[in-house]
Amino acid sequence: MYKDKPRIAIVTFTDDRDVGIADESVENHLREKQNEIKSFLEKNSIEAIDPLPEITRDKNNFRYGLRKIKEVNEAALILNNKYDVDAVIIGAWTWSPPMLIMQFVRKVNKPVMYYSENDPMGGGLSQFSASSSSLLEWGSNEHASRHERNYGSRDEMLAWVTGVTAASRLRESALLLWGGTY
Repeated sequence: MYKDKPRIAIVTFTDDRDVGIADESVENHLREKQNEIKSFLEKNSIEAIDPLPEITRDKNNFRYGLRKIKEVNEAALILNNKYDVDAVIIGAWTWSPPMLIMQFVRKVNKPVMYYSENDPMGGGLSQFSASSSSLLEWGSNEHASRHERNYGSRDEMLAWVTGVTAASRLRESALLLWGGTY
């Protein structure tokens, strides 16, 4: 199947506890940040795939980010079976257990960029640090061990998308050498 634009999945995780920052305003903030990244990518001719609206949840659940292993596995299944993505950008906007991110990266098995921005009121930096360290320490595949970390540079995000898309497409391509003696 020919893809003319880069196809990048974007996902967000949230706190798995039902106390503390479990609040609808926090989840709305996550949704806004996710949509902000999606709009940015689409304005730069990149197809952004957000599997979160397709996750099966209770209708009364106000949560937006992935917060349970079941949701992580379902998101990975959606991305692996329904969409042929070149890579994944994980938005670190609030605290989430590193094990959820590790499970997701292991299941999706695509190049990963961990992205966050400076927000002193959110727990994104602690998630960014803890999960990135866990991916390096317990790298369950090459993408976990060699994930990219980006703290606030959207220009670097675009350069990374270009690079991983080219590498992904080259891996799937055939090369024909024509003519001459070798």
